[in-house]
Amino acid sequence: MAAIDLTPNFVEVARILTARCGLADRVEIREANALALPFQNGTFDHVWSYAVTMNIVDKEGLAREVARVLKPGGHFLCNEIEQGRAEAPAFPLPWATDEASSFIVSPAAMRTALEASGLSILEQVDLTPTRLGDTGRRPIVERDDFPLRLQNLQSCLADGRLLAQFILAEKRS
Repeated sequence: MAAIDLTPNFVEVARILTARCGLADRVEIREANALALPFQNGTFDHVWSYAVTMNIVDKEGLAREVARVLKPGGHFLCNEIEQGRAEAPAFPLPWATDEASSFIVSPAAMRTALEASGLSILEQVDLTPTRLGDTGRRPIVERDDFPLRLQNLQSCLADGRLLAQFILAEKRS
């Protein structure tokens, strides 16, 4: 099993936590860019992304890399925040200080990017109702303004400016 993160501090924390759980011999954690995955073609049966795509401008590039490293018939699971109604969300948000640092797209745009890369969408589920009121998740590095960021996220989920989406896709053989 392998995991990546672009941020060196997050990679180090992930390695420490993995070792504390007794899994260091089973999970390899690398500093890497999701647009240039350091793995050979057809390496994985499953690729999972959680709260990543809103930080990546090039959704098509991400989808191509995911499809490249998946084996035929492999699955991509994605749990992300996406654009809801056309109006912009309130900032700051947990992942972005302002609109210039947030790269959310509509569920339809994300679906299009994945399908263009050779992935077939098996399920696309709106998880927004399950996220409302969810204040238990905390980042590894908590900012002074995190309560405001979380409040803005909850507000935007509640009024439909943001959506919580789960996508299950399969690489076409």
